[in-house]
Amino acid sequence: MIRALISDLDNTLFLGHGETVFDLTARNAEGLAELREAQVALYTASGRMSAFGEELLRRNGFTDIRSSGFDGASGTDQGRIAWQYGLEKEDALRALGIVNESGIPYITAQMQTFGNDRYFSDPSQQIASAYRAQADEIHIGRVMDVPVIQALTSSQPLQLGKFSIRFASAEPASEALSLLAEKMSGRCYLTRSDDTLVDVLNRKAGKGNMPRYLLEHCGYRREEIAVIGDALNDTDMFPFAGLRFAMANGEAAARDSADFIVRDVRECIDILLEENR
Repeated sequence: MIRALISDLDNTLFLGHGETVFDLTARNAEGLAELREAQVALYTASGRMSAFGEELLRRNGFTDIRSSGFDGASGTDQGRIAWQYGLEKEDALRALGIVNESGIPYITAQMQTFGNDRYFSDPSQQIASAYRAQADEIHIGRVMDVPVIQALTSSQPLQLGKFSIRFASAEPASEALSLLAEKMSGRCYLTRSDDTLVDVLNRKAGKGNMPRYLLEHCGYRREEIAVIGDALNDTDMFPFAGLRFAMANGEAAARDSADFIVRDVRECIDILLEENR
């Protein structure tokens, strides 16, 4: 019997959202209500800051608030820090240098801190402005006016959680990920949050940290956990779950490893609850 569902956010639970990411589709909102009524816990595992998952759970009436962020580099349990694995500035700089030297074109480099600050290559870029507007509206995080390279080379301490490089399409992102894996294998955890975003994190990161935490600290068994996601980074959760769902809009890496392919989280919940009957 499934007692907990761990969901990714972007392109999964947030897919098709309204004005803000917390304005879920009617189907997904109804699905979460049914999940709560069935007394199945919902936890989140995202490339975003943990605060997004915490807020999503609160807004939808869940009281057992457990969330992981930055591809599993951080996790919270009832508002306290459960784990936190920081990335060294030197590793972020090395990753950026490798991609710059390769000549692979990219849109922007960005990094996020455990203090929920976000930096971009150029703070005046449209992508930075979009995130700044979002932060102002939902009051989670802030976009800094300092460029990435300046923050990384400053003597100021920086609690760096995640460093990412956004590409225009999947092909250069895949090329960059392969190159970084060749140059930095064993030193950092490298993955994709989606097919155009390459993430560099502490080597102890990985979304598998969320289900592992439930197994080791919260009394769950593997067969009691279901997971859903859309991207390569979500597959890290799959070995720790009894049921694995992938979004139909997601990457082949997720779809090929899943037990079920679904169009939205509501469909996942319907199958999960049927399996519990």
